[in-house]
Amino acid sequence: MFLVLNFGVSDQSRNYTAYEHALNIFRTTERGDFLLVEGDNNLFPVIYGRLVERMGDSLIVYDLLNVVFRWPRGGAGTKGSYEEARAALEKSLIREAGKNKVFFAVFAAGSETVPNSHILVPYGVLQMAVEKQALPYKVGNMWQYYAVDSLYENLQRDFMNRQVYGHLMLKFAQHLFASGDTDAGKRVVANASRRAFGIPGFHLHASMILIHEGFFEMARAELEEADLCGAGASLIHAIWGHYYVRRGEYETAVASFEKAIQVGGRSPVYYKNLLLALKHAGRMRKAAEIAGELREIFPWAWEDGDVEESGSAQ
Repeated sequence: MFLVLNFGVSDQSRNYTAYEHALNIFRTTERGDFLLVEGDNNLFPVIYGRLVERMGDSLIVYDLLNVVFRWPRGGAGTKGSYEEARAALEKSLIREAGKNKVFFAVFAAGSETVPNSHILVPYGVLQMAVEKQALPYKVGNMWQYYAVDSLYENLQRDFMNRQVYGHLMLKFAQHLFASGDTDAGKRVVANASRRAFGIPGFHLHASMILIHEGFFEMARAELEEADLCGAGASLIHAIWGHYYVRRGEYETAVASFEKAIQVGGRSPVYYKNLLLALKHAGRMRKAAEIAGELREIFPWAWEDGDVEESGSAQ
């Protein structure tokens, strides 16, 4: 009875969001590339596309949670902690990829580990590992080849639909910002924020993009929305740290990164960000102490020359 009386709300017969998401992911890659996938709403569409629709069968797929597409037996995924094994896997694939590209399909950017010689850059709906010496890189306008029909359907969207739609639009906004169309990029972020409501990871990602572009008022609103949605305190403090770094308020940034660590952010990324903020603030002695802690606690995440003055751990 509830279904019949509310059929317009319940009808999902034209909801092809997951299918189109998989299609867009595979259209971004080429034969022999590596695809590292994290997050249910990335992984399950990829599984369906790969196993049912036979998409991307020339692609080498890794499930970063090591649940479905398992890491090689006897390889990086069998030794040490999960974090250490994952970092070793990611770095080794990037270093040894040769002419093939390494892509990441992740919603919560920042959990990836790349060698100091590389950086992750937006590439359509994915992120791609690029050698720093190869910057600036060029990307064709693949957005004209993406499938987006379901995004324009008048659907009542659940969490999966809102998350996929929201992050797709954020990637498109990054494309617009990079092409110089700032006003359009801001409009896309604002529209995505209204439709991807209630998803902490989306609002955090949106705030990071806006901080990077220097739109601090919009970024503050996204951070406050993420807080209302229940985002983790450590993540909130860490992104506030980025906010203050971009504004040149380095001491406040240091305090934010320290809070992120204190409330449970035991991550090498937080230590690297704190180290970078300390260097910007001119507190080199304290920076040396934090560098020592980082090498001791997370030896697998440290490389010589880590966290350069001009860089950012994000």
